[in-house]
Amino acid sequence: MNQTTTINPDPLFSVKDAAAYLSIGQTKMRQIIKTQGIPVVKVTSDPKIRKSALDQFIEQNETTIS
Repeated sequence: MNQTTTINPDPLFSVKDAAAYLSIGQTKMRQIIKTQGIPVVKVTSDPKIRKSALDQFIEQNETTIS
């Protein structure tokens, strides 16, 4: 039987991993989820966040410092 490995282009991150991806703490990540409306997937009691949602958040909050 031929088995192929599929790489998920839009993986789900735990709050801990999402916080690490954004280089912030978990408490701040949970605050951003609540206040900024980042969508989550409730699979268990720990919500999961799509990488694409984090990337979109980054793009929407990108700015220059003057």
